[in-house]
Amino acid sequence: MQADFGEQFRKFGQPLRQCGVSADAPRTWVPRQRVSGKFIPPQVDQAQWYSKFSLLEEIRANIERISEFLIIKHTQDIIQYLLSEPAKSSSLIDVIYKVIILKKEYFGDEAQLVLTLNVDPEIENEYLKFYIRQSDYPDDFMDRIARLRSNYYEDLRKNDIWILVSTDFKRV
Repeated sequence: MQADFGEQFRKFGQPLRQCGVSADAPRTWVPRQRVSGKFIPPQVDQAQWYSKFSLLEEIRANIERISEFLIIKHTQDIIQYLLSEPAKSSSLIDVIYKVIILKKEYFGDEAQLVLTLNVDPEIENEYLKFYIRQSDYPDDFMDRIARLRSNYYEDLRKNDIWILVSTDFKRV
């Protein structure tokens, strides 16, 4: 399963940033474009290389990693949502990983997990939402979803975030 963002983020080794080093202030960092290459010792009026992820790169790398385990709908919207909540994005990503693990525990490998952004047009309320889909839905299906949810509620409360796990009853 692949994420549906147009420009794929691919991590080849450590992403590196090129920064300017001037004679007046040898440790002045002026971010430039994303580049890759080997370490070049800094010299006056040359470039110094160092590795550091921006928040966008971290989010895209996590989205790429989780897209192996679930279907992601409207990936760009999810990335924008995570960027709009920079203080909470790490906590949201942690809960996403937790839900992926819990889905396998409660529903097995045959169940399908879909991540989307729920947007309420009437009020300003956006949050991440998971749908669990199966080929057939047993009588205790909603009870298992409720038990799955109870495993991550403390993380939501502690970090003041919201993620919902539910189903749309579509068949795999």
